[in-house]
Amino acid sequence: MISKNRADNRKMKENEIFEKAPVSKAYFTMALPVVLSMVVSLIYNMVDTYFIAGTGNTDLVAGVSLGAPVFTLMIALGDIFGLGGSSVISRMCVFCFYAAILCGILVIIIMLAFRMPILHMLGADEDTLCYASAYYTGIVIGAPFIILSFTPSNLLRTEGFAKASMV
Repeated sequence: MISKNRADNRKMKENEIFEKAPVSKAYFTMALPVVLSMVVSLIYNMVDTYFIAGTGNTDLVAGVSLGAPVFTLMIALGDIFGLGGSSVISRMCVFCFYAAILCGILVIIIMLAFRMPILHMLGADEDTLCYASAYYTGIVIGAPFIILSFTPSNLLRTEGFAKASMV
């Protein structure tokens, strides 16, 4: 019974943080999980690069590195639907999920259609083009899943459940 009351009090504190806590405490309580989430995404990209660097092929590492901005774009698109959709979550949650999937499909179509110009714009050359293209294609084909995976965490975060979002 006592632990249930503590849990209820903790929930109440999380829900009322902006009403009762100082702005700086509320800001860091909500911002820390967001920052940690972004750090995890960066670590994911660094781990990719680390293991590929183990091959000793610098062109392969460059190809993967050239795909990093594409992954960042998909994070941003997931943020758009997750953060933007949260303000009307009660009516728009399902729309956000379907829109994220549709956006991912559109990203696949557009980014595959313009693969070579985009890779050249990102800096791919003769040595890195085949590796960058292979990594780029994998990321682009995963676009609906990548974009959709960021939508629920951002919906949770903006509803005040930053810790659940981080998990």
